[in-house]
Amino acid sequence: MKLMKKSSSGIPIFLNRKKGSSSVFLVMILASVITLVMTFVSAAMRTAAIGYMDGLVNLSGRSVLSEFDLHLKDDYGLFAFRGHKQEIISKVTDYLSYTLDHNDYIGLSKVDANTAGYCLADVDIFEKEVCEYTKYAIARGFIEGLINDDDSGERKPVDMKSDGRTLRNHKIIDQLPSGAHPGNGSIVESVKEMLSSGGGIQERGTSNYMIVQYIMHTFKNAQKNGVKRGLSADGSGGGQSKDTFFDSEAEYIIEGEMSDLKNRRELRADIVKIRNAVNLLFIWADPEMREKVLAAAELLGTEVAAPVAALGLSEAWALAEAENDMRILEHGKKVPLHKTKDTWATDVESVVKNKESGYIDTDSDKGLTYQGYLMMFLFVEKRALKLGRMMDLMQINIQGRYDRTFLIREHNMGFWVKAEADGREYVYDQKY
Repeated sequence: MKLMKKSSSGIPIFLNRKKGSSSVFLVMILASVITLVMTFVSAAMRTAAIGYMDGLVNLSGRSVLSEFDLHLKDDYGLFAFRGHKQEIISKVTDYLSYTLDHNDYIGLSKVDANTAGYCLADVDIFEKEVCEYTKYAIARGFIEGLINDDDSGERKPVDMKSDGRTLRNHKIIDQLPSGAHPGNGSIVESVKEMLSSGGGIQERGTSNYMIVQYIMHTFKNAQKNGVKRGLSADGSGGGQSKDTFFDSEAEYIIEGEMSDLKNRRELRADIVKIRNAVNLLFIWADPEMREKVLAAAELLGTEVAAPVAALGLSEAWALAEAENDMRILEHGKKVPLHKTKDTWATDVESVVKNKESGYIDTDSDKGLTYQGYLMMFLFVEKRALKLGRMMDLMQINIQGRYDRTFLIREHNMGFWVKAEADGREYVYDQKY
């Protein structure tokens, strides 16, 4: 029998070898477990870093949005912050670095931003924000509804003698947003086309309806200066009426003159033109009135000249009625779009004798007030020009009351931001 070799310690050699193999095996298992644990820890750290960084970028962007212009918000209900690309990049970088500078696991490598598609001076963006605010204001009761013919609010007589204010500063004028949207065409012809087609105030809920509602609620006009701007301190609506550069703001949106008096006069002339055209159609459509014109024309001219005299006389009669209509409107009363014999005020004899007698009130309870005619003109005003002139008024008023450097084109409703950290990109569209 072969004798078993023993080690110096007396333990068989093959047992030592078996014990060594087990140790190596256990070490290998332990190394695998440690590697697996470290992999899980690393993955968990990466996942946590992604979530952590994602939250930081989002929070930094929201912090930039929090710096909105208080005057624009309080007076006009719009949220927008001032800043260009480099300013936003600098702010976001500062916000991120404040936290990451003390973090050994996340390294910020790059920040980028862009305001394209968010500038408040863009008419599409501006229109959308105004409509959204108007819907919100209606739902919350801040705006009770479109000012209309049943409106029992303030209707003071229109002052055609007061000069009001005139904007003469060319630096301010040259920077007005409406400069990028020059007017073209005749607004009077647009109104005539609307009336001849049987059109009227557009359907409720459309963007144009919302814009006109916003204008009539937010901006002053020659007959309604008690406009409440913004929200009260408790958020219930009906803030304080504030001083504005122009008193005839709605008239400015329609006419675009740099003078209160010019805007009132031009709008007056435009309303008279509309009333003149409608009244002329009524004269020739009514057999009795047409007969009176022809009879008066025969007395004024020869048999050959009578038709020409009739045309001139009917035009003068329609104009005299239109002037009377305008005076009724200026005193806060109503004038029907289409007249009846009961609502016709002047007579052909007064026109022939050129008599001036103030104005004749027909006491009509139907038709439109001065506010209604304003809305009619606002509805047909060119969209881009109308929105641009609304921006003009906001910019002029904020510059005059709070901040001389305020410019609509420097304000944004949001921005796009991208941050790179540890080879990963974090992208957000930040907006109000």
